[in-house]
Amino acid sequence: MQHPRSFRRSALLALSLLSACAAADPSGRADASTQGWDSGRAAAFAPFLIGRVASMEGDFTTSANEMLRALSHDPNNPVLRQQAFLAALLAGRPEAVRIAAELPNNQAARLLLGNADAKAGHWQAAEQEFAGLPKQGLIQVLQPLLVAWTQFGGGHTDRALATLQPLVDSQQFRAVYAFHAGMIADLAGREPEAGRLYGIAQQAFGAPNLDVSRAIASWQARN
Repeated sequence: MQHPRSFRRSALLALSLLSACAAADPSGRADASTQGWDSGRAAAFAPFLIGRVASMEGDFTTSANEMLRALSHDPNNPVLRQQAFLAALLAGRPEAVRIAAELPNNQAARLLLGNADAKAGHWQAAEQEFAGLPKQGLIQVLQPLLVAWTQFGGGHTDRALATLQPLVDSQQFRAVYAFHAGMIADLAGREPEAGRLYGIAQQAFGAPNLDVSRAIASWQARN
C-alpha cells in the first residue's frame, strides 16, 4: 500500500517529535567528561576548550564550528567525536549525521540516523535503527511508537497497529499507545478502528486531554 505524501509527512512529524523526546532522556546522553583526553594535542585542545565555553553560553553555532575543527585535528579521539557530534546536532549541522555513523553506542546518534533514513524514504532502515535502541529510560516507552510510525510511513499499517496493540491492551501507558494507534488508523482511513482506539485513549487518560479531545473532535466531524 502506498501512502499519500501527506501521510508520510505525518509519520515524519511524529518521528521528529518522538525522537526529540527520546534524545532528551538523561540516561542516553553522551559523556561530557574529558576521560581519555590527551591534552598534549594542542592543535585540537584549544578549539575544544573554545567549543565547550561556547556551548555553556548557548552559542551552538560557534561550539559546533570549534568542536568540528578540533575533531579535524584529532579524528580518532573518542571524547572529541562525542562532543563534536553533540555540538553539531544542537547546531543543526549536516556533519552530525556523518559523525553519528561512527557512534554505534550513542542513543542520540541512533535516533538521528533513524530520522535521516525516514526522511530519505528508507523506512525499513529507520525501523531497524529504532528497533535496535537500548531499552532503558524514556526510550523503553517511546521505542514502540518510533517503530510503529516507521512501519506506517513505509506503508505497513497492519504491522504498525499490530506493534502497538499489545501495549494498548496493557495497563501501563496504554493511553499514549492507544492515542498513537488511533492516529495511525485515522490517517489510514480506518474510521471504526480509529474511533475505538481514540475512545480507549480518552478513557485511559481519565482527566480531559487537549490533544486527544482535538483528535476525537476532528474524527467525529469527519464521520
